[in-house]
Amino acid sequence: MNEITWVWIGITAFAVFFEAITVTLVTIWFIPGAIVATILALLNLPLWSQLVAFFALSAICLIFFMPAVRKKRIVRTNADSLIGKKAVVTEQVNNISGEGACKIEGKVWTARSSEEETTFEVGEVAVVKEISGVKLILTKTSQE
Repeated sequence: MNEITWVWIGITAFAVFFEAITVTLVTIWFIPGAIVATILALLNLPLWSQLVAFFALSAICLIFFMPAVRKKRIVRTNADSLIGKKAVVTEQVNNISGEGACKIEGKVWTARSSEEETTFEVGEVAVVKEISGVKLILTKTSQE
C-alpha cells in the first residue's frame, strides 16, 4: 500500500470516529467518498481520479441525502399532539399576574392566554393554540 492509501484510510477513520462521537451529520457525507478514494488508491489509480471521486461522491451524498436527513431530524414530542385539543382551566389564567394552569389528558400544565388581556376562569374550557416551553398557550373555544 502506498502513502496516499493510508491518508484515505485515515480520512475515513476520522470521519467515522467524529460522526460516532458527535452524531451531528457533519462528516458523514465524506465517508463514502473516502472509501471509494481508498479503493481507487489501492488500484493505483492517479491521485487526481481519487480526488475527483472523493469530492464528487461527497457532494452527491450531501445534495441528495441532506433534505431527507433534515426532515427526519425534526424532533416531535407527545406534547405537540395537544395543540388543538380542549383543556379545562384549573387555576385562573391571567397573563398580567403571570398565573394560570389547566388540565388536559389527565395532566396539569402551566397555562397562559394567547392574548394579553384575555383571562380564563376556573372550570372554563379552552383550546390549546400552541406550546411555549412548558406552558400551554390557550385561546377561547369560539376562536378555533
